[in-house]
Amino acid sequence: MPDPSTPSPRRTHFDRAAATYEAAAHTQRAVAEELSSSLDVRLAPRTLLEFGCGTGLFTRMLARRFPDARIFAWDPSRGMIDEARRRAAADPACVRVEWSTACPDVCCDGLVSCSSLHWMRPLAATLAGWRRRCAPGGWLAVAAMGAGTFAELRAAYAAAAPDRASPAPLPAESEYRAALAAGGWETVSFSAENRTEIHPDARAFLDAIRRLGVTGAPYAGGGRPLSRAQWRRLLDYYDAHFPAPGGGVRATLRVIRIFSRPV
Repeated sequence: MPDPSTPSPRRTHFDRAAATYEAAAHTQRAVAEELSSSLDVRLAPRTLLEFGCGTGLFTRMLARRFPDARIFAWDPSRGMIDEARRRAAADPACVRVEWSTACPDVCCDGLVSCSSLHWMRPLAATLAGWRRRCAPGGWLAVAAMGAGTFAELRAAYAAAAPDRASPAPLPAESEYRAALAAGGWETVSFSAENRTEIHPDARAFLDAIRRLGVTGAPYAGGGRPLSRAQWRRLLDYYDAHFPAPGGGVRATLRVIRIFSRPV
């Protein structure tokens, strides 16, 4: 039976983006910093398991936040794990981190995931799998993206290629809540807010999400490639319909924050 923690998008996109991810991850970095600082140091976990660690951006923050914790950091992308190891090599706090492309079969005091859960399907099965890895009295802290993320791109895609399926939306807040309950979690806190990124133009925005490894994913238009003419229409539509107040174009990200305890 496949591990329910395994993301569905093709891993090659993330392998290729490993070297460019952190330079492009402006919102993801801010979200990681906020999630890390929100975790009370009095939680004092002896062990932490991170799902979808990517290049270790959030992992390095966790290692400094909880200097006594042993951290298991998992990502299915070999390229991301190799980059995470490279970046952590000079960080003494990361000596307690174990990196792996196979999800560790361990029970930990704290389970965490930052900017990754939205890739994992089905949500309820994923969260149930995480529940089995939570030690008694443990907790789950997540930041993920939700429905409304890249709404501008979905609209531009639909306008440029009405004969193609538009990029799939990310899970709505109600889906996250239902999946948590079905997966065996009691929601302690749940919040959602929009973040806006500004890019010079639509082409620059698409290049930024390519450097994140997002292109090719279902909610970024990862189906049959558009023709050159359709791409031109998409870029023109985006530039015309989603200008930022001070110049450039805007891109919305809907950030979901969750803190839960096992039922």
